[in-house]
This record gives sequence, structure tokens and C-alpha cells, in this order.
Amino acid sequence: MLNLAQHILPLKKLDSLYQYFEDIRVRDAESAFDVAVTAWENSLIMDHDWHQAKSLINLARAHYELDRKDSAIFLLKRAQSINPKDEHLQGLSYRYLGMVYMDLLDFKRASDFLQKALDLIDADDIAMRTNIIRNQGVIHAKQNDYLTALTFFTKAYEEKLANGLEEKLAPDLNNIGLVYRRLGEFDKALEFADKTLALDMKYGDVRNVSRVLINKAVVFDEMGNADSSLYYYHKGISVAEENQHFRNMALGYGNLADFHHSRGQFQKALDAYEKSYKIALSIEERSQLLTVIRGLSLTYEDMGRMDSALHFARESFAMAIKAGIKLRVQQQADMLSGLFEKKEVLDSALFYSRISQAYADSLYEENAQRRFANLRIRIETLEQEQEIDRLESQHRIDNLKIYWGSSIGIALIGIMGLIFYSYRARQLQKQTKMALDHERLTKEVDMQKHELSHHTLSMLNKNQILQDIEDEAKCGLANEERSNLSLSRIIKVIARSKSSDKDWDNFNHFFSQVHHDFFQSLSDQFPQLSTNEKRLSALLKLNLSNIEVSSILGIESNSVKMAKYRLKKKIGLAEEEKLEVFLQTLS
Repeated sequence: MLNLAQHILPLKKLDSLYQYFEDIRVRDAESAFDVAVTAWENSLIMDHDWHQAKSLINLARAHYELDRKDSAIFLLKRAQSINPKDEHLQGLSYRYLGMVYMDLLDFKRASDFLQKALDLIDADDIAMRTNIIRNQGVIHAKQNDYLTALTFFTKAYEEKLANGLEEKLAPDLNNIGLVYRRLGEFDKALEFADKTLALDMKYGDVRNVSRVLINKAVVFDEMGNADSSLYYYHKGISVAEENQHFRNMALGYGNLADFHHSRGQFQKALDAYEKSYKIALSIEERSQLLTVIRGLSLTYEDMGRMDSALHFARESFAMAIKAGIKLRVQQQADMLSGLFEKKEVLDSALFYSRISQAYADSLYEENAQRRFANLRIRIETLEQEQEIDRLESQHRIDNLKIYWGSSIGIALIGIMGLIFYSYRARQLQKQTKMALDHERLTKEVDMQKHELSHHTLSMLNKNQILQDIEDEAKCGLANEERSNLSLSRIIKVIARSKSSDKDWDNFNHFFSQVHHDFFQSLSDQFPQLSTNEKRLSALLKLNLSNIEVSSILGIESNSVKMAKYRLKKKIGLAEEEKLEVFLQTLS
């Protein structure tokens, strides 16, 4: 602890206290807290709104560094109410609220607060703005969206580098290294870890040193270098303990436990998990708690202690539900299903299996929405332009009839007047009816395209999920796992379930509503085509890729290429002609 009387009391101005707070915040959180309290007391004496809000924000940051999150939230909101007109101070408070809620795994609220902060922070405060950008990257990384996270981290790094903020680069370098590790590029990960350590040592960021050492240990572990991994784990944890950095201590012990668990050293793993659990619980580090509890459950399961495994699996499942992390919910539901199956509590096993499948479907659907956006657009717009052109052509013909009718009416003035006006009235009625029919037809076409799109995607999604399950079952069979289950029978059932006849009947129905005469034209011109070749033709008519076609048909991608080659030969297309182009023009 620093001697506050010696270092703080001579500082007369609040600005000096703020600067001193920044200087010692990282290396001495307790002393920084005392400095923040002193600044707050001085701001009350001055009775100045701006300084009171500023000192409250710093006091909240001090609470945050000491892992007192509820106090930090309370003080930040109070700071906002004291001086609501200063946009920069409001931006600062939103930034730190975003960080707190990020640690609490409330990612939606954290992201919203960070965006508000970016909208309010001064444009010339590059350091703060890039830190906010880095925080946004962390949110994506915590949700396993590493490529998006890397985009944010790189942007923050480049902006700081361009503005000469070398002393601020270490956190960004560290995060970039973490993403490379997640992506399996270990050499890059170690390169960025060493760059980060060099900057941390240069500028005295001891807290980050322990985190980077732990990160290096994880990289070496994933590379299979156990000795180097164990060395850096103990070194990182030692640095964290010397400087009372509880968050890094929890992280270090948790990762060390994973190290021992993966090597079958279960008692050592349990000891390390317990240490990480107690520290994370004391500082309310929910993300770490979630990871550690899952690790405890897996370890107890491997030790055959099923009741303990179930206890922690249920706790982890409840936490994942509360945090709203779909991937973790799916993983924990799958784990609970397996645990109950081993205990032969089959109704509970089935219950959690259904939850796991539901969340897996949801996760896959989110990815499918991005992957098949172009497919959906193509299907929804197929032939709509042709239908509109047809209606417009008919409309022009009707207008021409009106024109000639009008000319005849003028020539037969008086004699044909009554007929003319009667004709005009009928034409106006006809045009009104056409407009209504056009609107109705457009809506029907849109509905048909939507139904076809939905059914095609449903077949694609279902077959992809079944393929994943089949692959996993085959792997389990190869490794002789779960010998009490008939995996061969499961594989056969799954294979039969892919794109059943009922699925194809529904697909043919929706497809024919959109492409009315396609199958008839195909049969008339090429009666020798088989049912599977007609199905392939329909999918190619929708302009699907080989991968998408293979998933729907339940065959390998190479088999799709061969099937397309045979279909082209049967149809009689020349070498230079493209099968897809021909089918697009067939109606």
C-alpha cells in the first residue's frame, strides 16, 4: 500500500488527483480506490457538478477493479444523474457500464451501452474510443464469434498505432493473439503474446503480464508442449497472486485444471477447479464460474462420481440459461442427457436431449439465415418479374383497344355516343378488376415463393443436422464408445430419415406452384429421366450450390458432380453448354 499522506495530500487540484488515479490504477487497485475516495470528498467540498460526476466515475472504476460490480453500477448511474448534460462524461459512464455488464454476461445490454458511449465520447479522445471498440470485440469473442472480434481488435490496434499511442497497444495485441489461438494459428498467437509482454514490461502493466503468461500456457498446451505449458501456468498464477489480481488467479487456476483434466490427473484438476471456483465466486466473475462448473462436472463424470457430476451440470445449465448463451445451454443440456442416460433415468435423458436438439436447431438456424440469405432472395423473386411483365403486356393491349374504341366513337359522334360511354365504363371496370387481380396474383406469387423457400431450407437444415448426428455416431462406433447402444441401428434410421418421400411430396407441391409447367416440360422432352434426376433438375432450377444439393439429397458432394454430368448427357447438351443455364430457361 502506498503512503497516501506523502503522495496525495500535497496534490491540491482535482485534476492532479485524477491523473494520479490513472497512474496507479493498474499496479495498486487498493491505493487507487483511496485516491478516488479522496477526489470524491474534494469534489463535494467544491460543490461542482462536473467534478462530482467525474470523481464518481473514477470511484466506480475503482470498485470495478476490485470486482465490486454492484457498487460500480450504482455509482455510474448516480454520476449520470448528477451531470446529465456533459456528453463526454455520459459517454464515459456508458463505457464502464458496458464493461460491467459484459462481465455479468449480459451481452445485449453491454453492447447497447458501448454503442451509446461511442456516440457521445469526444472524437479526439482516440484512446477512449479505441478501448470501446476493443470492448465490442471482447463481447463477440465471449460469444465465440472470433472473426468479428478480430475485426474490432485490429481496428482498435491500427487506430492507436496511427495516433502514436504505443503505451495503449498491449490489450489489443493480447486480444488479437487470443483470437489467433482460437483459430488454431498458434505461431501467430505466440508472436502476439510476446509483443504484448514486451509492452507490458516496458510500461509496467503487471496485471496484464500475468494474463499473457497464462495465455501462453494455453497456447503451448494446445500445441502439445506440456512442459512449457505447465511452466507458464505456474509463472502466470504466481505473478497474479503476488499482485492480488483475483480475476487472473481464477483464470489461471481454471486453465491449469483443464490441463490436468485432459491428462487424466483428476485429483489435481479438482484441486485447481476448486481454487478457481472459490475465487470466481468471491468476485462474481460469472463467465469464469460457468467455465469452472462445467469443468467440475466433466471431471466428476470421468471419475465415475455421477451424483457430483449431475449437481454441477445442473448448476452450469441454470447459469447458461440465465446468461442467455445458447451454445452453453445446448452443451449443458447434452451433457445432462448423457449423464441421466448413464444413470438409466431415461425420461430425464430424453427431456434434456430434446432441449439440446432445440437449441442446436436454433443455433443452426441462426447460421443458416446468414448462409442462405442469397438463396432466400433468389427463391422469393423467381419468375415474379416474368409475371409482372405478362400483366403489363396485357394492360398495354387493353389500352390499345381503348384507344381504337375512342377513335371509332369520335367518328360516329352522336350515333355511337351511348355505346362509347357504355364501353368506357366497362373498360374502367375491367381495369379496376385487373388491378385487383394483379395485386392478388402478386400476393399469391409472394406466398408461393415464401412457402417454397421455407420448405427448401427446412429440408436443408434437417439433413445437415442429421448428417452431423450420423457423423458423430459413426465416430463413436469407430472408437467403440457407448458399446451398450446400437449405433449401427441409429445410423440406419438417420439415413432413412434424410429427405423422406413425404418431404419430397411437399417440395414438389410448393415447387409446382411457383414453376407451373417445369416437371411436365421435363417429362415431355426427356421421358427417360429417373425420379432422382428430376429432383436434381428442380434443385438446380433453384440455382442451389453442390454443397446444398448434396445435403438435401443426402449424398456426397462428389456424387452431385457425377449426377450432374450424367444428367447433362441424358439431356443431350453439348460440352460447352451449361446444365444450370439450360434448366433455368426450361419452363
